Amino acid sequence: MAFRKATALVAVGMLTLGTADQTFAEEKEGAALEQIKDRITFSGTIEVDALWSEDVAGESSSDIALATATLGVEARLASWAEATLALDWDDEEDKVTVDEAFITLGKSDDMPAYLSVGRLYLPFGNFTTKMLQDPFTLTLGEIQASSLVGGVTFKGFSAAIFAYNGMNEGGDDDDIKGFGGMVGYEFQGDDLSFTGGVAMASNIADSGGIDDAFSEAGLDEIKEHVPGLALYGGATIGPVSVFAEYVGALDSFAAGELAFADAGAQPAAITVEAAYTIELLQHETVFAAGYQWSDEAIALGLPEQRVLASAGVALIEGLRVIGEYYHDWDYSSEDGGSDGDADGITLRLAYEF
Repeated sequence: MAFRKATALVAVGMLTLGTADQTFAEEKEGAALEQIKDRITFSGTIEVDALWSEDVAGESSSDIALATATLGVEARLASWAEATLALDWDDEEDKVTVDEAFITLGKSDDMPAYLSVGRLYLPFGNFTTKMLQDPFTLTLGEIQASSLVGGVTFKGFSAAIFAYNGMNEGGDDDDIKGFGGMVGYEFQGDDLSFTGGVAMASNIADSGGIDDAFSEAGLDEIKEHVPGLALYGGATIGPVSVFAEYVGALDSFAAGELAFADAGAQPAAITVEAAYTIELLQHETVFAAGYQWSDEAIALGLPEQRVLASAGVALIEGLRVIGEYYHDWDYSSEDGGSDGDADGITLRLAYEF
């Protein structure tokens, strides 16, 4: 009888020990998952568009397209070190590409100065928009490159300088050819916020839009670098927000590189937007309108003017449906345009996480 009691006690002890081991393993696994969640953040965007458009020749077309598919990962290695990786689906080549991959040191509460190295979008221009169509300023000024960016952020003020691999100038094969810098200020309040800044780049031809035009013309170098200037400002007062931006070249390109009216172009672009956000049937709804203008930018495929209007509704957190209409006016025939106009309608279902 004593032997049976002893055996039972051993069994209970082993069961208790096994349960404790399992509980400890689960707690350890849970702690590990929490540590991963604290250090690694995933984000992504999927956007599907239904489109209709009529070009300057009066030809209409329609399509259903996957407009955007991105996946981003941010890994907080320490309070002063972070790594960022962003993958993007390229619809033209039907493959996934690396959009950004860089490491940032600093930029924390204890260390406002920072250094970012890798492939990233440079702090030249802001390109804020509520619209589905890319602003003309983005086409003209957005620069993505393998680069080094050093800066500081302190009490709303920010400043940065950058260096990157840019376009060859006059046959010069030096590796680092692009430079620039920016200063800005941002204030965030309960009912009022505003932002503004200015930036310069040593060669605006390194932007994606101009680089594409160079590639189509079979050019891989420039006779002389053409510096660029970007100015932006915006404010939000309660439900109303406004934003304006200018991006332009500070000199003219050679006629054989980027032409306008039989001469070298000095492209520029302006975008102005206003938006109103309200709650409709417990869903956040945004109404927006915008105006865009370009000058000497016909070689970039931009119209001279565009007006836009859009409305978007948040169905649930992260899921939005947006409708947008735009109307374009092309450059005049004297400037190499068509004197025509064009229209487009886009309906988008977008999910962000």
